[in-house]
Amino acid sequence: MPAQCVVEQTLEVALIDIERSELIEVRIWKLRIEKRIAAIFQARGQMHQRHLARVAP
Repeated sequence: MPAQCVVEQTLEVALIDIERSELIEVRIWKLRIEKRIAAIFQARGQMHQRHLARVAP
């Protein structure tokens, strides 16, 4: 029985590590998307600022 417990604990630890790595991958993926969206809005904001600079006296 003790050997079986060790195997089960090892499998549990391995599954926890896999879940953690998947969670990290998902967080990185979300961060990449957020950075892309922020870059798009920043570019649009700069475009509008240039336009307003020409309009100002």
